[in-house]
Amino acid sequence: MIRWFAGTSWCRFRCKGFGARGVGNTELSDGRFIWPSGLVHYVEQHLVRLPDEFVRSISLPPGPIPADPADFTVDTSWWCSQRGFGGTATTHLTPAPLGSLYGATASVQLVPQLLTEVRKCAATQARSLPQIRAIFQRGGRLLLLSDVHEADVGELRAALADLGLPTVFVPDRGAS
Repeated sequence: MIRWFAGTSWCRFRCKGFGARGVGNTELSDGRFIWPSGLVHYVEQHLVRLPDEFVRSISLPPGPIPADPADFTVDTSWWCSQRGFGGTATTHLTPAPLGSLYGATASVQLVPQLLTEVRKCAATQARSLPQIRAIFQRGGRLLLLSDVHEADVGELRAALADLGLPTVFVPDRGAS
């Protein structure tokens, strides 16, 4: 380990596997390369193909590791070019956006199974059944979740879409 950080990193590809966060908080080195402690996640979950030079260096003995991490010369061009599969990040450092998830209720019939799923969402639990029905009747947006990472609501969005309710993720203002 050459450096550690106070908080954990997010998955740069916006995956559900570790959620938006949780892919490590350290950098490792063999004296030639530096990589994040969560690199295995990117290889296993996103099928990232590591640079040939890095793979070749695995069979070599470790090189000298400077006492001061600032003494490493770091070329981030390879990592910065990684975008994942269908990711929306503008760069590899863009964190998964926080925001709110809404149900788009226009022309959607509120059936019991859909109501059951909608009621599982934190923001609807404070609403009464008549309030929820009224939103569906007038075709407004129904707040389902707030302060969530977009990467963490994919399964919920798919489940609601299967029940006929399209959803809209709205990033918080000023979020990256």
